[in-house]
Amino acid sequence: TNLNQATPPILQNQGDLPRVVGNIVKAMLGMLGVIFLAFIVYAGFLWAIAEGDSSKIQKAKTIIVWSFAGLVICLGAYAITLYILGAFGVT
Repeated sequence: TNLNQATPPILQNQGDLPRVVGNIVKAMLGMLGVIFLAFIVYAGFLWAIAEGDSSKIQKAKTIIVWSFAGLVICLGAYAITLYILGAFGVT
């Protein structure tokens, strides 16, 4: 059969459920890193076009602070995920 051709790469050649779940979680956490980068670029753009307006600068600073907080949470989730998957012998 040509099932592997129709299956997304993240699910191909995976024999057990924990490995598939681990790959999906890793892919989702990787996408969160891309979202973090987009927020930082957006906040930098807002700051650059603020023209000295303190409310716009404060908005940009708030976005940067919350983006870093989100990144710390995502890295913590990634570390916990690696630890748990390692306990199951998946990684």
